[in-house]
Amino acid sequence: MAADFFINLIQTFGYLGVFVSMIMVNASVFLPLPGFVIIVAASAFLNPLLVGVAAAAGGALGELTSYAIGYGGGKALEKKLRKNRWYSTIERLFKSHKGSIAIFAFTALPLAVDVVGIVCGVLKYNKKKFLLLVFLGKLVLYTAIAYASYYGLEFLINYV
Repeated sequence: MAADFFINLIQTFGYLGVFVSMIMVNASVFLPLPGFVIIVAASAFLNPLLVGVAAAAGGALGELTSYAIGYGGGKALEKKLRKNRWYSTIERLFKSHKGSIAIFAFTALPLAVDVVGIVCGVLKYNKKKFLLLVFLGKLVLYTAIAYASYYGLEFLINYV
């Protein structure tokens, strides 16, 4: 089972295991892997703040896969995406300079980040800016999950 593999990786390598696990989880475009489970498991025995940082760094690097798909797909992918109503909405956001907000929001909330990554690649959005915004959004999300898990587990152990 995938979750067992990732938990074993974290138990063996600690924060490096979290980082590598989150690269793999986030690099899988449209394939749900146990990202939140990894953070919850790691928070049981590692510092939740450092878990959030390691997970966000790995997650941001992993999201470069969807960016690369969009970037490499170029005009052919853009032509196909233009047929979707949501694409024009996202494209308008980026052209009105609100793309940064969209990237941050999609990554800070558990939304379909892969779609935004693909669109950013197609639009040739600045890769460094994309990576930074994804890192910051994931830092918020993953650190919140890590702390909620840590204090939830501590509460259960001490009071139940």
